[in-house]
Amino acid sequence: MMQRITSLFLFLFVVFSVAQAKLAENDIYKRLTGLTPSLSDSFYLNFKKLMQNDKREEALGLLTKSSFFYNNILREVSSLILTADEQTRVKYNDALALIEYIVKNDKDAREILTANYLYVPRFASLGSDYDGKSNLLFEMADEVFVNKDGYFYKRSPQWPDNIFSLRTTNEQIQVSSRSDVNFDIEESGILTTRAWAEIYYKAGTNRRAVKGSFQAFICTPIEQWRDGEQPLYRIRRDIDRSPGKNPLTFRQECQKCHAPMDALAGAFAKVSFENLGNNQESLIFHEDVAAKYNQNTEVYPEGYVTTDSSWLNFATENHNKKFGWTGPVEGEGIKEYAAMLSRSYGFRACLVKRVYKKLCREDLTLTDEKVKALAKNFQDDSYNLRKLFQRVVQHEKCI
Repeated sequence: MMQRITSLFLFLFVVFSVAQAKLAENDIYKRLTGLTPSLSDSFYLNFKKLMQNDKREEALGLLTKSSFFYNNILREVSSLILTADEQTRVKYNDALALIEYIVKNDKDAREILTANYLYVPRFASLGSDYDGKSNLLFEMADEVFVNKDGYFYKRSPQWPDNIFSLRTTNEQIQVSSRSDVNFDIEESGILTTRAWAEIYYKAGTNRRAVKGSFQAFICTPIEQWRDGEQPLYRIRRDIDRSPGKNPLTFRQECQKCHAPMDALAGAFAKVSFENLGNNQESLIFHEDVAAKYNQNTEVYPEGYVTTDSSWLNFATENHNKKFGWTGPVEGEGIKEYAAMLSRSYGFRACLVKRVYKKLCREDLTLTDEKVKALAKNFQDDSYNLRKLFQRVVQHEKCI
C-alpha cells in the first residue's frame, strides 16, 4: 500500500514539474516577444522544440533576435529611456534606431551615450540621406519594414558633410564640409540624435537635458538627487534668489535643484533644436554658447554667466553616493558628460532596473541586491544588452 502511495506521489510530482516547466517556457516566450504562445505558430514551435531539447541558450537567442523582440519589447524600453519614463511607445526615430543597432549587434551598451554613429534608413529611391530635419524617413521605414536588416545602415560620423547645421556667432549656416568648421562638433550617442534634441533642447534653457539624462540613464528624478548642501555659484542669472520677495523660498527649495542642475547644464551650452522653416526642425551645433543660457539676466545680475560648455557634478555626496561615479566628475561638453554617466554604477543599474521592470513586472531600486548582482553580471558580460534580457527573464525571482 505504501509503495503505491509513493509511486502516486512521484507520478504527480513529475506531472507537476512538467506542467511548471511548460508554464515557465510560455512565460519566457511571452515576456521576450509580447506574443501569446500558440501551437499553430511555427515560430513558437521552433522555440518550444529548442527548449525541449535542452538548447536553452539557442532558444533565448531565437527570441531576442526576432522582430517581435525589437518591435514589442525593446521598443518599449527604448521609448521609456528616450522620454525619461513619459511614454511607453513613441514614433520610430534615430534614437530608438541607435539603441536597436547596439542591441542587434551585441555592442557595448555604453555606446548608447558615447557612439559617434547612427542607424539610418536607406531609401535610394528618394535620392537623399537622412538629414535630421524631420523624422519622416524613420516613420516611413517603420511602416514599411518589420525587419530593418538590409534597409538600414550604420552611418559614422552621426552628422557627416552637407547634413548638419551650426550657428556661428552671427548667423546659422549649412556647412559643406566638416573641415570648414573651426570648432569641435560634439557627437555623443543618443544625446546628439534629433529625437533627443527635440525633447530636451527645444526652447527652454537646456536644464531639461540634465533632468532628463539623470531620469533616463540613472533612473532617478531630480526630486531624489537634489541637494541643498551644494555650492550655489553656478546658478544662472535667470533664477530669482528671492521669489515672491521671500529669500527663504530660494534657500529651502529652489537652490536644492538649481545648485547641482545648473552646474551640470553647461554640458549642453552649445546645442539647441530650432525651427528652420519649411516644416523643418533640426539639432543645431553652436560655435559659441547658445543665447538661451544668458537670457533674463536682469532677474539676478550677480548670477553665473555661462561662457563655455564646462560642467561640474555636485551630485556625488550624501544620498547621491549610490550613483557610484568613477573617473572625472567635471569636464567640458556633451561627450565628456556622456562618458561620465556611462562609467557610473547608476547607468548599468538603471538598465538592469528597466529590463527587470519590463520582463518581471517589478520596480526595483538601484540599491536592491538583485539589481546589484545583475549589474555586476551585466558589466562582466561587456555591457551586452541582449544577454541582460536573457539573464533577467531566467532570474529565479522573475519566473
